[in-house]
Order: sequence, then C-alpha cells, then structure tokens
Amino acid sequence: MAVLFAIAASYLIAIFFVPVAAARLMGRRDVPQAEAAASESPTDGPGGSPMRTDGGWLVGGYRRLLLASLRFKWAVLGLSVALFTVAVVVMSQTGTELFPPVDSGQFTIYVRAPSGTRIEKIRGTGEGGRERDRRRDR
Repeated sequence: MAVLFAIAASYLIAIFFVPVAAARLMGRRDVPQAEAAASESPTDGPGGSPMRTDGGWLVGGYRRLLLASLRFKWAVLGLSVALFTVAVVVMSQTGTELFPPVDSGQFTIYVRAPSGTRIEKIRGTGEGGRERDRRRDR
C-alpha cells in the first residue's frame, strides 16, 4: 500500500508541480503581437500566442554556464574524468548489497537419501545427527 501511495504521489507531483515550477523558474513572458511579427519567436503559448523564453535567471544562468563550458572544454573534460575516477574509487569501497548478510545463529543440513528409502529411516538419520551434536556439546 505504501508503494502504491508513493507512486501516485510521484505521478501527481510530476503532472502538476513540475510544469508550474519550470514556468516560474524560466521566466516565461508574453510577447506583444507587433514584436512577435518582427521576430521569429515560437508560438507555443496558450491559445497559440507567441512566448519569449529568453528571460529568467535559470535560463540566463544556464546560457552563461554553457558558454563558459564550451570556452574551457579541456578543463571540463578533465574535471569530468576526475569526478568519474573518484566515483569509481568510492563505489568500490562501499557495500553493494541492499541488506547485508546476517548471522542468525542457525544452520540447515540437507540430507539426500537414495530413492525408495523409508521415511522412518530418514528421520532416524536426523535424530542420529542430533544425538552426536548433544554428545559433542557436553
């Protein structure tokens, strides 16, 4: 039930919250019709109205970061390789299992008997092993 709730909540956030947050962060503004006719802006706004997507601090910051990355491409490549190497080293030193093995203090013994062996004889085999363990523990 908890997994179902988590999936439903994730879906609702993806449908309702993410588009609103993206529109606010990217600074979407309407363009007057005269300016839209002079420029080649896309018509993806509500009702087919032209929209300007060049404003907003997120888009501007991304543009500056992209241009700086292209200007210093060898530094970006070196940093990427260094970070990847650090990640590989860190991952090799951490555990990879979701649930680590736990010693419960119990063990299981599997006994294989020939085909056709009577069940009473098989039970006796198990009892003989228990008796040996009791004698050994004393």
